[in-house]
Amino acid sequence: MKRKFLESSSNMNADSKRRKRLWLFGAVATMGLMLCGQTRAYAQQGIAQNLEDSFELHGYLENQEIIRSENYASDYHVASIRNRIDLQPSGQIIKDVTLPTVMGVPLGTGLSVSYFAEIRPGYEGAYDLVTDRFGNHTTGFSGIGVSEFQGTGQTAGLALLRAFGYDPRRFKGVVARTLLFPEPVSQNIKFINNINGVPTECWNCINVEQTVSNLRFERDDSNLIYYPLREAYLDFRWDFFGSNLLRLGKQQVVWGKADFFRLQDIINPVDFAQHFFIEPFEDTRIPQLAAWLQHRFGDVLGFQEVAGNVVWNFDEFNPVGLGVGGQPWAVNFGDQKRAFAFSNGLFDAGECGGSKTPGVCNPNHVNFGLYRERVPDWRLRNSGVGMKWDFELPHPAIRFALTDWWGIAQTPIFVESQLQVLGDPAHPGAISTGSNFAASGVNCSKLATISSGFPGFYGPGGGGAAIIATNARSVHLAKGVNPHTFLNDCTFGAGTEIRYHKDNTLGLSADYFEPFTGVIIRVESSWTHNALLNDTDSLDWTTNNDILQYVVGIDRPHFIRFLNPDDSFFTSFQVFETYYPGAHSSNGGKDGLVTGVNDFTFTAFTQTHYYRDQIIPLIFATFGTEGTDSTIGGNTEWLITNHWSATIGFDAFLGKSHQHNVGSNAVFQAGHTTPQDAPYSETIFGPAHMQAGGAQRNKDDEFWTRIRYRF
Repeated sequence: MKRKFLESSSNMNADSKRRKRLWLFGAVATMGLMLCGQTRAYAQQGIAQNLEDSFELHGYLENQEIIRSENYASDYHVASIRNRIDLQPSGQIIKDVTLPTVMGVPLGTGLSVSYFAEIRPGYEGAYDLVTDRFGNHTTGFSGIGVSEFQGTGQTAGLALLRAFGYDPRRFKGVVARTLLFPEPVSQNIKFINNINGVPTECWNCINVEQTVSNLRFERDDSNLIYYPLREAYLDFRWDFFGSNLLRLGKQQVVWGKADFFRLQDIINPVDFAQHFFIEPFEDTRIPQLAAWLQHRFGDVLGFQEVAGNVVWNFDEFNPVGLGVGGQPWAVNFGDQKRAFAFSNGLFDAGECGGSKTPGVCNPNHVNFGLYRERVPDWRLRNSGVGMKWDFELPHPAIRFALTDWWGIAQTPIFVESQLQVLGDPAHPGAISTGSNFAASGVNCSKLATISSGFPGFYGPGGGGAAIIATNARSVHLAKGVNPHTFLNDCTFGAGTEIRYHKDNTLGLSADYFEPFTGVIIRVESSWTHNALLNDTDSLDWTTNNDILQYVVGIDRPHFIRFLNPDDSFFTSFQVFETYYPGAHSSNGGKDGLVTGVNDFTFTAFTQTHYYRDQIIPLIFATFGTEGTDSTIGGNTEWLITNHWSATIGFDAFLGKSHQHNVGSNAVFQAGHTTPQDAPYSETIFGPAHMQAGGAQRNKDDEFWTRIRYRF
């Protein structure tokens, strides 16, 4: 099947993106004012009086600090000192307006227009107070990774850092010690940007490079344009054959009934760099410019409270937030993204420097890491649109939600779009008769043919090796040859880009309240058709496959008298399954689909209240079968007054190492391990198996405190 990828701008810059988003926001604001203006003559009271009478301001001020350690045993240090002001003005502009009659048809009655905004400036004090681990002058790091001086054999990264004049103390290695790629911890590290006369960078890459002046105030590529504005929308409510709501502006649209899992809740991306999933999604979703229209039909054909919803997300594309490497809570893939973007220029310069074929050995044809992110450009066909139907069965009273979303998937997919195939130095353009591992006895010329490419040679840093710079489409494997075998044995590095794919996701959810026991049963499911996924049994690391997911949750209030004789507990359990029908994984999950083909995750939390509901403890735990990983944690909130509260919490990330095939990077483990083990490492796709607990394991165990004033 022919694969279609989304069009992207070839060299989108921040100024262009800012202009487009400001234009979009201005267009939405203008449309809202025009809609309000059409009703002025019909207003039953002045707009100014409405604004004055209905104005409300809510929000909070908070300070949150994180103390991080390794396994709660060593390396205790301050990892975040976050301060925020959250302002939420709201009110009504127009109240109880009768709309005009057009051609004898009344357009509705009871029109009211209200507004809501959220403004949330922040200040991360770690960049000014913990300067040895965050900022521009680091000598260490926080969180996952190891020192570049701790490699156990693979020392190419450390050698190249020194060769090009970098201070290794300002870097860390990710992920596995046997296959370390240097990641700049200091934000002002300059990436190598020219190799053999050809400019290079991570083209259009999101949150790869960022300034401390931005990160200090919680600005990055996910919110840079509108900061500190998070939400700003108008609500239009009126009666016309039922009640209607049109919400227009920068908003969060929330679908689904599961906690922590996003099966139907996929309209807004989530910024996991905001304290991972420890923060509630309402604080970490990235609000989008969208229009949401809802019509309530009432009772129809035996169904109760039927409502139809249409959503159009017309904002510029935003992927999930992974963080900027060096941020207090950049997640594993965020660290790797920055590392591979930097290492692309570093290794390209190291391998191609002094090449006798500089016209080939340059970033136009040869890359060693992440060199481009194909960010979908803003156009109508790249916007997202969806529909939701809500309805309830009367007996038993089960509430359903049926959804259909057609939009760009927000999770990045890594594509090996350039390959450096081992060449025959005596016959330029021919595949080598040897391989990366002499002891294996593999003859690469017998494994494939190449229909087009650029023959050339690495420089002294690459041993002067002969290569053919090509791509996956031009490599034609012999019958029975597994793609990962060719990548491991017959390629010497590859250029990787990030792509995003437009998917259709159908969802069905339901919840039921059992009145006798108080049990709530929640079910949420989704089917995504033909999604783009990472699969190392493919020359370009991708495949298309359906995704089936479901969550079953049970919530129940109950008493545990010996723990709390005066108040009940509220306990919730969930089981979440992901299944990829027809996908494959082999060698204990180390080859094939990078997430495995079937996975279960179990979650539980319980909460109660003490001291006249002022002391609220909560504990939670998760366990994933694919990663054999767990995240456990808890917090206790003290509601000191109606305004002041204090919270103390802890989070522990538990798991074990999982390896996956590293494709064209296997050559970097040649000589450091056996040919059988060289293709596998925790680096690159290992964290996809390890999941949350394993990917952050031990390094991010933390205590945290929060003091908040609500108003």
